[in-house]
Amino acid sequence: MIASAGDPPVRARFSTDAAPPARRVEDWEAYHAAALVGLRTVSAGGAAFRAVTSTLDLPQVRIAKVTGTPHSVRRGPAEIAGHPASGALVYLPLRGASTFAHRGGQLTLGPGRGIVVDGDTAFARSLGAGVDELVVRLPRRTLTDLTGGSSWPTPTVLDLDDSASPTAPGRAFAEVAEGLIDRGLGGGAPLEGRLLDLLGSVLTAAAPGGGIVEEALTVIADHHREPDLSAARIAGHLGVSERQLTRILAEAGLSVPRAVLGARLDTAAGLLADPHAAGLSMAEVAASSGFRSAAQFSRTYRDRFGIPPLRHRRQLSAELPGS
Repeated sequence: MIASAGDPPVRARFSTDAAPPARRVEDWEAYHAAALVGLRTVSAGGAAFRAVTSTLDLPQVRIAKVTGTPHSVRRGPAEIAGHPASGALVYLPLRGASTFAHRGGQLTLGPGRGIVVDGDTAFARSLGAGVDELVVRLPRRTLTDLTGGSSWPTPTVLDLDDSASPTAPGRAFAEVAEGLIDRGLGGGAPLEGRLLDLLGSVLTAAAPGGGIVEEALTVIADHHREPDLSAARIAGHLGVSERQLTRILAEAGLSVPRAVLGARLDTAAGLLADPHAAGLSMAEVAASSGFRSAAQFSRTYRDRFGIPPLRHRRQLSAELPGS
């Protein structure tokens, strides 16, 4: 829970060193879900996994510094349903590179290159070099105050490092926030106001074309089950040129083919998990999700989820209560 207005800042720290080696990942997942966001974690080192989270709760925002050994995380439908975030997440890497994959494509993050995402968006991250970053959790009310909108339509890269300006908002925010966590709070409410002003500048700068992006994703959500959906059709719906649509989506780290494929795979996964759709064949699931062929569906589903669709349906069915 974010601290209430007027409450003193709340500081907390969690380290996997306090857990038995066999429980480190499990305890980490539980703490991360309560403090920041629910994730499924896979450690590259198994029992050798180590991580530390230091959090600072302010009345309008929660900021955490996360460090850890190499691992990967996934936020899928189960994690979203079990631990809804109800707001936005901002990832600001301090050291090391990582990848961020979502339904529209894959982005590379690193120092000076962060990302903002609605907290209830599915994504996967590969942190092969370990993690050393700031994570900001913004409640919807704070996001609305900063940007005028209560949601963030699509994961968007934040270019934080302006070498020509040592006072660039992104760099200044990261330096102040990391200092607060590492060295303790000073300045109270005025300093929180300063942090929110800096973060608001970063988010506002990242939003050009956001209206088109949101509208394009809405068209895709409404029409992805149609096999002939194309960039030209989407652009026609929006009243822009196909070239303009492609450019705006690229600036947000998206592409039409990947966004359409991601929406189709999400729909297919929902059908496979639905007991009421258990009678559908794989060809019918493919057709109902917008795929032209069962072969394309099976191949891309396995690439996305790491398991063939038929086997995934059986696995999901076995996990249902009473199975």
